[in-house]
This record gives sequence, structure tokens and C-alpha cells, in this order.
Amino acid sequence: MNASVQRSLRLPALASLHRWRPQLSTEALIALTSLFFAVAGNGLFWHSAMASHPGSLRYALSLFLLLLGAHGVLLGILVWRWNAKVVTSVLLLVTAFAAHYMSQFHIYLDADMLRNVLATDPKESRELMTASLVWPVLLLAVLPMVLLWRVELRRRSWGRTLLWRVGFLLVAAVTAVGGALISFQDVSALMRNQREVRYLATPANVLLGMPRALRGDNPVQRAPKLPIGTDAKATPRAPTSKPRLLVIVMGE
Repeated sequence: MNASVQRSLRLPALASLHRWRPQLSTEALIALTSLFFAVAGNGLFWHSAMASHPGSLRYALSLFLLLLGAHGVLLGILVWRWNAKVVTSVLLLVTAFAAHYMSQFHIYLDADMLRNVLATDPKESRELMTASLVWPVLLLAVLPMVLLWRVELRRRSWGRTLLWRVGFLLVAAVTAVGGALISFQDVSALMRNQREVRYLATPANVLLGMPRALRGDNPVQRAPKLPIGTDAKATPRAPTSKPRLLVIVMGE
């Protein structure tokens, strides 16, 4: 009797959960996604950026608004109703993988590192697929994607869509600039003394660095090839001395 009562109570709950499809505007989805990235997808950024100001709520608020607004601008340019779920799903996966590998190997995802990622062969990729990747992908990508694909995005005319989008981009830009101004001296010192920290902000680092990585825009490669050590001369070795061994280690 008790089992049948429990089943009868459980079925309506499951049915209501199956029918649960919240409606959001595309801008609201972008704002929530940017909030998720700022809070959950940037652990290494927060650890590195807050190391110089531990416990400073003003500095933390400044960085939070800067992250939130910057991602809002980037997603506001990329994400539209017709591609919102696909693009957001890809960014969730990218963020999960990037956050995991940056934390595991303590790397920065600049254009050069992204170029190395693109050049990784399948064998190297398989070696990087370890069990430690399961939880980051599950928590940062799979579960948010389940919620994402339950959302119904509201339709608007193109005119209203453009008006809303321009307004959203302005608000996001003001949020980023306002966040930077809250603790301007500290944030500017961070960007000046630890410029590499900006390459930890995910997925902004991938969105901004990938075009350069695909373009092959490497200043070192474009620099003229100049001879070095033209004045070097080989000196004769003393007959009684041992021969020297030169070991050159090359890698990424």
C-alpha cells in the first residue's frame, strides 16, 4: 500500500519535471551564462588574481563585475536566438576542458598555447583524457547543458531584437568598465604586473586567442631571420682533455 502511494506521488512530480521548460529571452540566457562563467568556470583566475589581495571584497567585486561584463559583451556579439543553444553548449564544453587543464598543468591559454593545442595529435589527446576530467566536464558542461536545452527562448521581431541587443551590450560594457573603476589602481596593477592572468579568464581567453591561433599570427615567425654568433670561433681542444657532450632538449 505504502509503495503504491509513493509511486502515485512520484509520477506527477516526474511529469511536472518533464514539462518544466522555463522561458527566457536570449539576453537573459547570455547574462546567466556569463554569471556562470564568472563564478564557476574561472577558479584558477580567481586564485591567481586574488593572491595579491586576499580577503579584499572591493577588489573581488571589481574583478567579478569585470569578468561578468566582459563575457556579456563577447557573448552578446556571438550568441543569437538561432544559434544560442549550440554556441553556448560549445562554450560550456570549452570552459570545462580549459579550466581542468589550466589547473592541472598550470598553463595560460594565450594564442601560442592554443596553437599548440590545435597541433596536438590524436595519440597525445588520448593520453590527456584521464578520469580526473570526468567531474569538471560533468559539473561545468553536462549539467548546465541539460538545463540549457530545457529552456525555451522567446521570439522577437528583428527590430526589437536589435534594440534589446544594443541595450544589453551597453549595459554589459558599463558593467565591465564600472567594475574596473571600483578598484582601478589594483586592477591596473594586476594587468600591468601580471599580464598573463588575463589568459586565465575563460572562455574569453579562447574566444580572443583562437582567431590569432588559426591565423598563425606569431610575431616571432614574422620577424626577420638574422644570423647570430657570427664572430664565434672553434678553439682547438687540448690533447689531454676529455671530449665534451652537448645535449639539446627540444619540446613544446
